[in-house]
Amino acid sequence: KIRRILMLKEGIMRYFNSPFVVEEKLDGYNVRVCSIDGEIFAFTRGGFICPFTLPFVREYRELCEFLKSHPELMICCEVVGRNNPYAPEEYPEAGEISLFAFDVRMREEGTPLLVYERRELLEEWSIPQVKMLGSFKAVDSDIKRLMNIIDELNNAGREGVVIKSPDMSVQVKYTTHASNIGNLKHAFKFTFDFGRDFVFSRIVREGFQAFEWGEDNVALAKRAEVLGRAVLYPMVDIIRQLSEGERAEEEYTLTFQRWSDAQQFFRHLRGLGINYRLHDKKWSEKGIDVRFGRIHQPTEDRIKMYLSGGYWKE
Repeated sequence: KIRRILMLKEGIMRYFNSPFVVEEKLDGYNVRVCSIDGEIFAFTRGGFICPFTLPFVREYRELCEFLKSHPELMICCEVVGRNNPYAPEEYPEAGEISLFAFDVRMREEGTPLLVYERRELLEEWSIPQVKMLGSFKAVDSDIKRLMNIIDELNNAGREGVVIKSPDMSVQVKYTTHASNIGNLKHAFKFTFDFGRDFVFSRIVREGFQAFEWGEDNVALAKRAEVLGRAVLYPMVDIIRQLSEGERAEEEYTLTFQRWSDAQQFFRHLRGLGINYRLHDKKWSEKGIDVRFGRIHQPTEDRIKMYLSGGYWKE
């Protein structure tokens, strides 16, 4: 797990005594891909073989050929795009779904390849990687340049950066204001499905960022307004929906090659304790498009209980 810093300059000064590199952090879900006895496997962060992710990964010809040629290696990548069941976000470069490598490690030992070694190797095999944002030094001018890049990422609604020593011995991450607000909107939409630590950490990030960015009263008031809207509006919206008989539901549309693949995926969701509702399915040129809703049961149950006069446990 990559450590997070809340103060960009002080974090860089503390952990990087020599030049470092910065790559973009994407908002998707983390997958480790490797070849075992000539067969490609893809593991999610929880150690599961996801029935949606595995067929998708096996369609990446260059990635599969690379791993079969280098069975001692493992590729760590982020799966992003609007057509995925875990973190659907719009990325112009990803389309419906794609993956981008951010690390390559020895499969058994876990030892990472050097940053430039990894980038050169994967480029030779035409395997997509997260964007390299540049090489920097721990000096004021370079940190200012990095802050400008983070501002650009924020304005584009992107997630953030990962700051790395070239030998991969040190890695820290830093997220944008847009990412924090997007997380809070989602968390308060499904109010009782996300822990207090999830919400609190993102509010704290906003406080430290506002301080470090030296925001005046006008900028701080704007940030506070955006933060308040992210907290209150989604929560009122879901309360209103449930009061009108709707469900606390997050809708997805996924494409599978076969209906049996979709059935296996839904068995996987049930195994994880995830409740869902199937809406419809139809064939397309790419396979079968399945539209379903993930039910956020804790949010639905508790809001309905409070709407009926139930008491809040202090």
